[in-house]
Amino acid sequence: MVLHVRAGGRAEPAREGVVDGALGGPGGRSRPVRPELGIDLLHGLLQTPDYARERMGLGGGMTGTTLDQQVSARMRRRARLYGAQAPAFRAIFSEAALRTPLTDRAQWRAQLEDLLGATNARHITVHVLPFAAGMHGLASTNLTFLRQPDGSTVAYTENSVSGHVIESPARIESLQRRYDAVRDQALPPAASQAFIRQLLEEPPYRATFRSLTREA
Repeated sequence: MVLHVRAGGRAEPAREGVVDGALGGPGGRSRPVRPELGIDLLHGLLQTPDYARERMGLGGGMTGTTLDQQVSARMRRRARLYGAQAPAFRAIFSEAALRTPLTDRAQWRAQLEDLLGATNARHITVHVLPFAAGMHGLASTNLTFLRQPDGSTVAYTENSVSGHVIESPARIESLQRRYDAVRDQALPPAASQAFIRQLLEEPPYRATFRSLTREA
């Protein structure tokens, strides 16, 4: 889910997905990032280098110097999420994204620990959408909203093979209603944090499914 924002403010889709380009152009100035929904992937701004590297290299993807450069660029954008002008950031992740590990289990644990740490940042809000929440109106859709410098909002939807920038106010409003409904189904921040902590306590090759209530 990525929107790279040019200096002139026009949003353009980037192939590797994550709206991390919103965190500043050449001048390094951050722009407000609105909510993000990830179905089976963690948002690029919350990925560790190992996660980003494996994701970008999947299925005959990037290799060599190109891969190194793209991972480094993503990490520079990620660093701005923790900078002095970092925007408020909210993300909803499906439980599927949190139960799809990296090949190296130590690297996967480091990713979960990093994500858990991010939940402690005041400007970062993370929700987990558990399997128990059932079906929802954004199935198979990765979605990000981005506030533009002129105050307008664009949406970016993405799957594994393509992505689309949406600028129509009517379509964006419809997507926002769907997003709000999914957020209502997701665990609140405290329970989401507990969910991630529970994953870290589980044996690496066995998933338990203890229920977490919305009141946790």
